Amino acid sequence: MLRLAALTILLINAWLCQTRAQTATFDLPFKDTVVCHGKTVTLPFTTNGIFQSGNVFTAQLSDVNGSFISPIDIGSDTATTSDYITITFPHGVSAGKGYRIRLASSMPMMISPDNGVDIKIEYIPLPPVVSNNSPVCEHDTLEVIVLNAGTTQTDSIMWVGGMYTIPVEVGGKLTYNDASLGFSGTYHITRYGLESKCASPTTTTTIYVQPLPPKPVVSATPTPVCEGAAVQLTATSNPAASGYAWNGPGGFVSAVQYPYIQNIKAIGQGWYKAYSVENGCYSSRYDSVWMDVIPVPKLTFTTNSPLCEGGDLQASASDTGNISYTWTGPNGFQVSDSAIRITNAQPSFSGTYYLHTVRNGCNGIDSINLRVKPYPYPTVLNANSPICEGDTLFISSVQVLHPGIVTNEFFAPNGASLGAGKPVVPNVAIAQAGKYMLITDIEGCSRKDSVNVVVKPTPVVTTNREFIGTVQTAVQLSANSNIPGTGFRWSGPNGFSSNEQNPTIPRVTERNKGVYTVTGTFDGCSSDTSTEVGVWYLTDYTLFQVDPNPNNGTFYLTGRVMKQQAIEIAIFHAGSSIVLYKDKFESNGKLVDTKITLPGHLAPGEYILKARADGEAHGVKFLIMH
Repeated sequence: MLRLAALTILLINAWLCQTRAQTATFDLPFKDTVVCHGKTVTLPFTTNGIFQSGNVFTAQLSDVNGSFISPIDIGSDTATTSDYITITFPHGVSAGKGYRIRLASSMPMMISPDNGVDIKIEYIPLPPVVSNNSPVCEHDTLEVIVLNAGTTQTDSIMWVGGMYTIPVEVGGKLTYNDASLGFSGTYHITRYGLESKCASPTTTTTIYVQPLPPKPVVSATPTPVCEGAAVQLTATSNPAASGYAWNGPGGFVSAVQYPYIQNIKAIGQGWYKAYSVENGCYSSRYDSVWMDVIPVPKLTFTTNSPLCEGGDLQASASDTGNISYTWTGPNGFQVSDSAIRITNAQPSFSGTYYLHTVRNGCNGIDSINLRVKPYPYPTVLNANSPICEGDTLFISSVQVLHPGIVTNEFFAPNGASLGAGKPVVPNVAIAQAGKYMLITDIEGCSRKDSVNVVVKPTPVVTTNREFIGTVQTAVQLSANSNIPGTGFRWSGPNGFSSNEQNPTIPRVTERNKGVYTVTGTFDGCSSDTSTEVGVWYLTDYTLFQVDPNPNNGTFYLTGRVMKQQAIEIAIFHAGSSIVLYKDKFESNGKLVDTKITLPGHLAPGEYILKARADGEAHGVKFLIMH
């Protein structure tokens, strides 16, 4: 501060007409040479001489360099004698340290010298911006932050309130790791310039340190407890807290005073602890209670379900420890054992089976679904049996539809699959007789139904010959069968019929030639075959010759015909009309000369060769000798 002792200012007479000098003296009572913008002080002064009535004394401030070219009026007083002036250092001037003060009067108009000492004018710091993290709980960390503290090295902060008056260091943050209740209160924070001590407007902040609630007392009912039962937890404190914080095994948490666990699990065994909570503050200590949970048996089931009806339905369960077991199920079923066995099980035994257990006084229950699968409904098989060999076998079925997906498969007596469709066996053989089976299946449960098929043998009738008879001679027909006792029936041209095996046509004529059919029947099964009967007309002369004659079955047939033509020949054993050899060849013009070799080994004896040429039949006899 500016310190002036009895400063005498010589006032110069402003009017030229005034001859006697007037003196005024004044004293600046403040001692600082540094002042703040807006600071108001009282400036006393003393006068000598005569000042006219209405005189005004004005205090003037120079610029920052001490120049009064454009002085600033900073206070005035109307007086004629010693008095004081209230002056204010204006906010609008620049901060600096070269300012001076002088005094001017108006009547007479006089100006004193300046004060002779530089005055420094400083800005007033901005008010601090303050925040804190309260409310905090007792013993927690308290933080107070002055956001614009320490912006320059010339500033300082002072906060006052509660139990403390503390300067804030540069950085503007106060941290207390163990806040006590004494920190609560309203604090006033002021910012100061380091040289001028210019003070900013004051900012206030309020800090709340909440007391901790008392430790609770906890309990659990019941304990020990069976798994699946309900448990009541209780927490009390004195005085009572507004809330409680629980935690326990298996991720258990609760914020109520009396947590209720509806269905406690085995993983719920362990320590349950709780804190008292008041205004978000937790008690420094907790209380705990041990919960003993008796687990229900963890059963492992084994079973042969599903199975087909009629089998033995089995199921069992096991776990460690001293356990008693009781099974209950469909149809009033009840067994006190860990395993069950139901013989000749039927589909009505399907359903849910419950296993009740007791261990250490705790009841448990588990269940398993057992299923007895039904067999398909019976199927009635029909066949067109008995059936003759060579006929078509038909098998039909009458089946009642069973719920579910039923698959069918037919099998032949030799085990070969005939597919799912109803079997049709064309041209059935004796070997195909026997038991035909249908297997129906539902989900692996199969039943077999069958029908027996009888295949009767069908006789094989053969003649394998053609018959040629000379007109008006007898022709004997012959037939054979592979089954003894076969009955025969012949039919042919001109109304011919006979039930003999080897019937005779007494005298053949042109009306008797043609196809003859013989049918063999045995046990109702028949087959037939046919043969042809020819008629020859012999002339009175021999047209052909056999050379050599006799022979061994190989010879030449020679002769003459009327014209070139096809020659038909047939060879018979003498006294028979059964054709042993038949052929056809072309003549060489009117000459016949062809080699004939009879097949097989003909017995020695007399044979007849019959040839048809020129529209007539001719015959020649020859001998075969070996």
